[in-house]
Amino acid sequence: MRLTTQPLGVDSNHRRHPKTLERLTLNEGESREITDLSPAFDLRASFTLEPDAKLAFFVQERQIHVTRSDIWCNERTDRKGPLPGAPEKQNLRILVDRCSIEIFANDGSLTMCYSFVPKSFPGKITLRSLKGKATISDLTVHDVASIWEPKEQ
Repeated sequence: MRLTTQPLGVDSNHRRHPKTLERLTLNEGESREITDLSPAFDLRASFTLEPDAKLAFFVQERQIHVTRSDIWCNERTDRKGPLPGAPEKQNLRILVDRCSIEIFANDGSLTMCYSFVPKSFPGKITLRSLKGKATISDLTVHDVASIWEPKEQ
């Protein structure tokens, strides 16, 4: 069991090559891709959702769905996690390595971890508004270097 509110072992020495989006509005059915990612990355996003909106992050072979009140991975709604905090503004951190996805919502109020065996690595993340309007105030993705290899100088 892991009882942390933030990822362990990932600090600014391991994050590199930032890709940033600011002030992006996605209406229902619209999407945006972030490409040229390494197999391990750290995504941080702050966003607001309309009351009935549903935003999806397509990461590896997983879909992370977020509403104002819940978060879940893929279509397994039986494993929803309630999102505590201010429902109109959310923040999300998604840490991905070669075979796991860790999700930290609203500053660690909710954490979820998923493992998988990757079939391939598409090198991208897709954000899509599945319902309603989502406004991303800022989103940054850093490639993450291995904590087991020497740091870049």
